[in-house]
Amino acid sequence: MMGAYGSYLAMQKLLGSTAAVAAPQGGQAARLIIVYHPDGAFLDQWHPAQKSGAVDVWPESIAPLEAYKNQLLLFRNLSLLDGLGDGHDEAARCLLTGARDPGLGSLDMHVADNLKQTLLHVGVLASKAQGHSISFTPGGAEKIADDSPLAVYKRLFAEQVTSTIDTEVLKAVQSELQIFLNQVDTPRERNKLEQHLKQLRILSDVKNQCSGYDLTPFPYEESLKWEDKAAPLVLQMQMTNLVQALGCGLSRVATLQLSRHTSPLKMDYDWLARWGGQYPMESHQASHNSGEIHAQQK
Repeated sequence: MMGAYGSYLAMQKLLGSTAAVAAPQGGQAARLIIVYHPDGAFLDQWHPAQKSGAVDVWPESIAPLEAYKNQLLLFRNLSLLDGLGDGHDEAARCLLTGARDPGLGSLDMHVADNLKQTLLHVGVLASKAQGHSISFTPGGAEKIADDSPLAVYKRLFAEQVTSTIDTEVLKAVQSELQIFLNQVDTPRERNKLEQHLKQLRILSDVKNQCSGYDLTPFPYEESLKWEDKAAPLVLQMQMTNLVQALGCGLSRVATLQLSRHTSPLKMDYDWLARWGGQYPMESHQASHNSGEIHAQQK
């Protein structure tokens, strides 16, 4: 999500009430996934073409979202703070913090803390070189994306399967909360308690709901973690990790960081054009030298 901080004020109305974010209409828990990709974007490929105020053409990059157009908010004309146009690392640092100094933390961390959730921060060749993260803890410490989809899988699912949960304790807590809930008549407080109960029910059944997925279709091994050629495989696994984890309630907030600013990712795929007909271009190199190849990469 490029220029995410620009939409922060709109989100702040929701963040004012944890319960409002946790359970909007229908009682369904809201999720936030921030996807970062480097080296800019072709705006005509990332916005529907409009004619007389009506959306009529959805370009290839976002065509799959057309089916959900009534549920989308598309932002235009967002930018980083004035005066921050030079310095790739500075621009990336400002993206989710809105400031040169990341001391207040990034938007994803803020939302996770507000909802008392663990931020799932995963990457695709994002952390091979340090100092390129887009996420920061309160205090300004860089939060490093985990680039190993297998390690993320094991942490989220394998450990969940082998963990022991004292179901009797959970039942007792649920019973006490239910009694307390029956005595509360303030809508906002009732909302909060109901969400606590819902999360306890999810936790009670976490072994069944968060048992992971079949790894057989993914021929991944750790030696591929930082191999450019493996980026599509790593990306598919990381997306699956996040969808599964957020779907079963392990968290509600995630950041997926694709490579890093001034990305050195070399896309050596048969379907991509080659610079001078000879060799594949790095993402950042293409962004400066070949609009056609960079558009294909995007």
